[in-house]
Amino acid sequence: MKHHVIAACLLIGAAVYAANELSTVATVNYNKSGAQIQATKQTSITISGNTYCDQVWDAPTNETQVTLCSGLTTPGVVFLQNLDASNTVLHGTTSGSLGGKLKAGEWALFRMASTNLYLRADTTNVLVRSLIFPD
Repeated sequence: MKHHVIAACLLIGAAVYAANELSTVATVNYNKSGAQIQATKQTSITISGNTYCDQVWDAPTNETQVTLCSGLTTPGVVFLQNLDASNTVLHGTTSGSLGGKLKAGEWALFRMASTNLYLRADTTNVLVRSLIFPD
């Protein structure tokens, strides 16, 4: 399938000396109609390889399999961000089953279950950024 790569793929080597090379932090603050919750979670993740992939795609309104940076053979942890100001994009790792949804400006952090990543914008093309680290 055809896709448009807006930014050049970057495949950057880095020396890996210890476990837990990737750190993530998520903070949730919810306050609506008297219901309140605050939660913060920090996770350290061991990365098996010594590269990562930073790409921006122009996701069209038809489901498209995107091409990951060459050299990243076992994608693992993904940071995916919808860069659009008003439109939604669906994402998933199985064609025909795009279970992830990012509204304008939203992001997601997840581990890929395959080597495939599919995107589909809702009403008009959407720029989507990904940072993908090896499994």
